[in-house]
Amino acid sequence: MSKEYQALHKELIDLFNSTMLRIQSAGTVQDVDTINDDVLSRNGSLIRIMRRLSEIPVDERAEFGREVNRIRDEINIELTLKVAEII
Repeated sequence: MSKEYQALHKELIDLFNSTMLRIQSAGTVQDVDTINDDVLSRNGSLIRIMRRLSEIPVDERAEFGREVNRIRDEINIELTLKVAEII
């Protein structure tokens, strides 16, 4: 893996870990909505990472994109579960 991939991947993993901690500590549906907006919205942290895909060598982009999609899906699942837990 290139240095660019490793650096962006580290940011992605750090975002995932901090988001999971935020979800665990969320106490209201509004808290969950805020996390969703901060991370998954059009201007969210995850999209900002995806916009930097061009920094990664072409042959590594597909793999990184799959990882972003996996993390996005996991965050969506955890947000949904947290809302169900709160309600």
